[in-house]
Amino acid sequence: MPSEPITLEYLVSDEELSSIDRRKIEAGEKDPRLLEILQSMQRERTHITSLAERIQSLSMSRGKGGLFERLTSKSASFKWQKPDQFYADATDMMYTSSAFVIGCDGQTCWWQDESPWAGTTTGTTNLVICPLKDIQRMDLSLCDPFDLSFKTPAQAASEMDLNYVGDGEFGGSKCHVIEGWVMSPIGFLSQWWIDTRTSRLLENLVYWDNDVKRVRFFYDTVDQPLPVGELSIPKIHGVSPVPAESLGVGYTNRFINLRDGSDGNMNIRYGKEGPKAQSWSGYVEFN
Repeated sequence: MPSEPITLEYLVSDEELSSIDRRKIEAGEKDPRLLEILQSMQRERTHITSLAERIQSLSMSRGKGGLFERLTSKSASFKWQKPDQFYADATDMMYTSSAFVIGCDGQTCWWQDESPWAGTTTGTTNLVICPLKDIQRMDLSLCDPFDLSFKTPAQAASEMDLNYVGDGEFGGSKCHVIEGWVMSPIGFLSQWWIDTRTSRLLENLVYWDNDVKRVRFFYDTVDQPLPVGELSIPKIHGVSPVPAESLGVGYTNRFINLRDGSDGNMNIRYGKEGPKAQSWSGYVEFN
């Protein structure tokens, strides 16, 4: 029914956070307890020589009226062995591929991309190989939610606006709980549950506009030598490996991104890039 005009007072700013929130976050970044937890995580990650992990995500999406209308579950698996061996199977994350796998045996990188033909059970399978030395940019991050392999604890806390919120229990394990706001490209709150015994991430919760996502991390093996066959170029019946295509005009280097999403952003891609162009295949979250 008709009503009197309502006066709404508001302030427009190009700052992402208010001055009060910013002071609170800055104080949390310098919390000695937070820095101690990050130092422990950094120390434990530095000592890991090999790793096999599985990731399971469960996403709930809101519709009209604010009710959750969709529940989506996906999974991925990763393997890594010092110094240059890795493997990632992101098939379940992809919408258009019936197989999407990237790997490296320490000398040769390879990627398998299988796309089904619409309405059929067959499709095309590409198995591409490329010498590791020809990959100019490599971004690998597994079991390292705060990139402590190359950042100091203070730097990670500041860049990710981290805040220690207390301890809790998850799956029978005592955990440290850390929160942080991620502002690019869309703002979302991320919460990490860190096992106090192993200093490894057990679960990551992500809250943004209309969705809630829970990502769990399962460590099948840690510091156990991985079988050579699990990292080697796969043998696929009827398919022979082919060399990677030339860079071509406008491209200057090749890259591989292999991030398990422990920081809230899963990124599994290969491609080429240059000053004015980028071409890639794979799966990327948020970025």
